[in-house]
Amino acid sequence: MPFIPEGLAEVRFTADEREKLGREYQAWIETVQADRQKLLNETWVKSLENYEGKEGQKSFPWPGASNVVVPMTRTYTNSLASRLHTAATAQGWRRRPRHRQR
Repeated sequence: MPFIPEGLAEVRFTADEREKLGREYQAWIETVQADRQKLLNETWVKSLENYEGKEGQKSFPWPGASNVVVPMTRTYTNSLASRLHTAATAQGWRRRPRHRQR
């Protein structure tokens, strides 16, 4: 017999009600997963576009105005990734003597 906290009543479902509840819950889970996957895909696409420095055509104050793109994200991301890799693998942290010993 299941433990029922004081003040609460036991909820009983028929087999059909359990099946219906299970189907509705499964449909809800699938919907949430599909929405999450769509959001993740959109996020990855936007992140890749930012990394590659892709920008749309400017149209203000006239079409084609100021279409200079400086890919700062890629520059900083590559530098940061290199530094994190060095720190994580302990490369470059070896102690080297200051002066040559004779």
